Amino acid sequence: MNKIKRFQKFKKRKRFKKLKNKKFPKSQLLLNYKLIIVIVFLLSLYLMYKIIPIKTKNNSIIKISNKKINIEKINIENITNTFNYSLKYDEFDETINEQYLQLQNKFCEKENESLISEFEKRIIKAHANYSGKDFDMFVHTGKDLVSQSILSSHKWEGKISKKCLTALEYYSRKRNIKNEDIYLLDIGCNVGWYTFFLGKYGYKIISFEVWEVNNYILYKNYCLNKDINVTLINKGLDAEDKKCTFKTSKGNKGNGMIFCENRDKYRSDLDGETFNNVELTKLSRYYNYLSNKNLALIKMDVEGSEANVFEGGKELITKYHVPFIKIEYEQSFLEAHGTKVLEFLQFFENNGYKISLYDFLSKHYISISEIIKNKNILNLFIVYEKFLD
Repeated sequence: MNKIKRFQKFKKRKRFKKLKNKKFPKSQLLLNYKLIIVIVFLLSLYLMYKIIPIKTKNNSIIKISNKKINIEKINIENITNTFNYSLKYDEFDETINEQYLQLQNKFCEKENESLISEFEKRIIKAHANYSGKDFDMFVHTGKDLVSQSILSSHKWEGKISKKCLTALEYYSRKRNIKNEDIYLLDIGCNVGWYTFFLGKYGYKIISFEVWEVNNYILYKNYCLNKDINVTLINKGLDAEDKKCTFKTSKGNKGNGMIFCENRDKYRSDLDGETFNNVELTKLSRYYNYLSNKNLALIKMDVEGSEANVFEGGKELITKYHVPFIKIEYEQSFLEAHGTKVLEFLQFFENNGYKISLYDFLSKHYISISEIIKNKNILNLFIVYEKFLD
């Protein structure tokens, strides 16, 4: 039996030696090598797909798996954290102002690598050219009054913009102050026409905008125009700190209204997008910072929330007496926010202000009763009368 086993082993060894010494044709060897390379390549692809992390356009690390990952969504979340990031503070100061500027510059640094298609497809670059100032800025595509005007005529509210500029120039001459030392507030700045147009003259601007799409456009415009001295604050203003709903209009994409519980009446034209839990804060949080500055102008367009904004920052009127205030006036919008229009207008009159329908400097004023009777008024130019003396 043992002899039989030894004989079988001997035969196997002999067959192996023959196979080992056998010479294969070159063509067959080449085929074998190619087959091995293909197998290794397929195996490496499988390993990469299963376990190797990759970088997205915005440098976010994503681990690939069998699950479908929406890279576009991840990009949006990362970038919105940049321009939709709310700094928490009790009182605005130089340090917080610097932090906002750092956020703006951080956005510009990564902008070219991380365009958000959800927002990018909603905007277009326009050319602005008015009163000797020539610059580019992004605006909304589609139906939006401000954007369409800038695209077609290269400006928005040209005459009113010039009146604001004239008032600022008057302030500069009267106080003998350089433009770069004069501040203004752009509250409800939309895509930033007033911010960037007036900023081109060197004025320092603090701009407030509550809607994240407009904030994205504002950041993009800052990156195009970094010679502008602007702090972009991605919050709305109101009588107190709160979170409310923001609704837009299909027929005017960049425009919208704040809706807070038990305060605002429904408007049927606000049939666009709805954004919940938008952040509102008080203008009084900025009073100590601004009261030490040369604050010359407040431009406000907040679709009926004007009284609530001033309620949250009345010190700028009662104590500081900002010389020039321009507000977009729509009585029905004010009433939709529960504002008693007569009391709102008297608030300015009781603190030494006069109201004009024409401009800041003509002293052609209108009475409160006439304002309330006239349903066609669109803008009010409010002036601290003693400043003109």
